[in-house]
Amino acid sequence: MSERPNNFNVNIPDGFNILAAITFYRSDKSTIIKRVDHNIIDVISYIGGLATSILVFIQLIANQYNHYAFEMEYSYRLYSKQQNQKIQDKSSQNKL
Repeated sequence: MSERPNNFNVNIPDGFNILAAITFYRSDKSTIIKRVDHNIIDVISYIGGLATSILVFIQLIANQYNHYAFEMEYSYRLYSKQQNQKIQDKSSQNKL
């Protein structure tokens, strides 16, 4: 390690007193972080996560459509059943 100086050469204007002297030193140790390319397992994992997100989005849209289609089909059958009932009532009244 290099020797640190014990004396500080600081230019202080007249009329000022030194309250504190702070010195920063850089460490001799350093850490090198190297980013590596993705391997095939990571790529497959990312693709799987993206596919899952897309499928969930499609499922939400399909769920809304199915709910709407069920309501339309239910109302159609209910309405047509009422119409058939009215027709049958009219035909039975005509037979009497």
